[in-house]
Order: sequence, then structure tokens, then C-alpha cells
Amino acid sequence: MGNTFSQEGDFVNMGVQYQLPLTIPAENVWAAMIQKIYHPEKFLPVNDVQTIDIVSGRHIYRKMNFLGFIMKEDVYLDPANYKIRFEVIDDDAVHINIYHPDTGVAEYYQENKKGERIIWPVPKTMVFHAMSQTKEMAERQMCKAH
Repeated sequence: MGNTFSQEGDFVNMGVQYQLPLTIPAENVWAAMIQKIYHPEKFLPVNDVQTIDIVSGRHIYRKMNFLGFIMKEDVYLDPANYKIRFEVIDDDAVHINIYHPDTGVAEYYQENKKGERIIWPVPKTMVFHAMSQTKEMAERQMCKAH
């Protein structure tokens, strides 16, 4: 499945989009996105994950080892808009994961803490892997429901 809409190059840069089948219920996609918060090792090359619920269903503190770098984040959930904000503590970076149920498009990008979209210099392959894992997890949930 071709999932770069017009992005060029090997890095995420200003963001990437991934087309999910519209047959997957949005609630299943959201549930898979939540799993990525608590179990990022299923999606990304991380380990030593620690999470603390600050406000249940709204704000989570997360600390993990990402390729030898200790990343600390405040994670904010916006379930009404299928949007998760991963605010990197001690950095101006905010990673956005959003799902658009009307089109079936998942979009991941980086912005600064002022809300301005900025270049995200991480490999697209890593991000597309996380997106495809989200799709597979959402599809598995559909199979369990039947």
C-alpha cells in the first residue's frame, strides 16, 4: 500500500500520512493509538518504558529509552478529535498523532510548543512502521469483535 501522499525524501520532515481502510471502526484505531502510549515497544525501537496516569484518559507521563536516549514526555489525549500530543519534556518538540475518521487518514508530524509545524528529522520507515502496527492492531480488534 503506497502511503506517502506527496512527501519526498527519507525523513518525515513536515509530516507523513498513512491511509487506513475505512472499514476499520474509528474506535478501534483510537484503541490502537492508546496502546502506542502504554506499549510503545510494540511500535517503536524503545525499551524501559514507564507510564504514569496523571489525569485518567487525558494526561500521561511517559519515560522510555529510545535508541539509547532517555525520552520523557507529557502525553495529552483528545479523544473527540482522535488526536494525541506527545510533548517532549526539556525540548520544544511535540509529536502529533491524529486520525481523520472521515477519510481514514492517519497523520503524524512534529510541531513546536507554540503549535507551529516544524521539520521532524526522523526516518519515515520508522514512523510508517508504527503506523502500520496501529493498523494491524486495529484490524485484530475487529477480528476479536466478531
